[in-house]
Amino acid sequence: MEERNDEIDLMQLFKEIGSWFRNLFVGIYNILFSLFITVLYFVLRNFIPLIILTVVSFVITQIKIGSQYYESRMKIQCNAIDNNTAIDYFNRLRDLVGVNPVFLANKLKIDSTNASLISDINAYWAIDKDGDGVADFFDEEHEYFKAADDSISSRVGSYFFVNVRYKEGLDITKLNTAIENYFNENKFFVKRNELRKKQNRQIEALTVIEQKKLDTIRNIYNEAIVKTFELPETRNGQLVFLNGKETQIKDLRLFHNEVFSLQSKQLSLIKDNELNDNVIKVLERLDLSQKRVRCVRNWVGLFFFIFGVIVLILFENRKKIIELKKEASIK
Repeated sequence: MEERNDEIDLMQLFKEIGSWFRNLFVGIYNILFSLFITVLYFVLRNFIPLIILTVVSFVITQIKIGSQYYESRMKIQCNAIDNNTAIDYFNRLRDLVGVNPVFLANKLKIDSTNASLISDINAYWAIDKDGDGVADFFDEEHEYFKAADDSISSRVGSYFFVNVRYKEGLDITKLNTAIENYFNENKFFVKRNELRKKQNRQIEALTVIEQKKLDTIRNIYNEAIVKTFELPETRNGQLVFLNGKETQIKDLRLFHNEVFSLQSKQLSLIKDNELNDNVIKVLERLDLSQKRVRCVRNWVGLFFFIFGVIVLILFENRKKIIELKKEASIK
């Protein structure tokens, strides 16, 4: 009998829980529906004022306020120094932007007028997320940190980027030259670059000597093989190898792989010295075609619209507000 009562009590509990949830959802629905009807009536009653308010707010929003500037990006390849050194060296200039334009102008060797038009300069890494060697995003905030379980993403080591934010009137051609010279005229960097090219020339000379040695050895070896080589016998129009003569044909080598490797190394060194003569190589210059206008977002229009809606609500309920004020004063 007690078990039966327990079953009845449990069923009653589930019914009450279900009824509570049903009442909750019905209450929420009624509130949302009432709110929707109220807003709809408000919009219909104040349709023309709301249209006027929306248009005026939109016009105010389009008015540009705050600082207006342009942005452009430069892509740089390092020849004599690593990317970390180059990025750290260039970002020392960031502390001078907007603070000491005269000193910035001296560092970049440009006039102070152009230096004062620079809003920000920033050198940063490109990040490769899928291991294909192509930049997928830019670490402009210097926040990239490779997770321990990440075996694919990494910094792109062959180049880095310089971003320049500037105001209208800046001579972008002079700035391109100034940034390039900022690296290429550093005495320490220049010394390392000259050492790199000197070492390339030394290794190139060694590859030429090794090629000559290899040619001599190849000629001596081939002459020795030819002298001891015997033609195979012919039977029924077919070659027949006897006493391991086939191994002699396999030994008649010309050292193609070794010669090709040395020549490739020599050409690579020559190309490196000719194409990468300076400390850095600019792969993509700052370009006016890359510029995009940016300005501080104008929130005045949004605030004006919200304020206008509040005024309409108060005006529509002015009688109720006056009555409530009178009741409060009587009490």
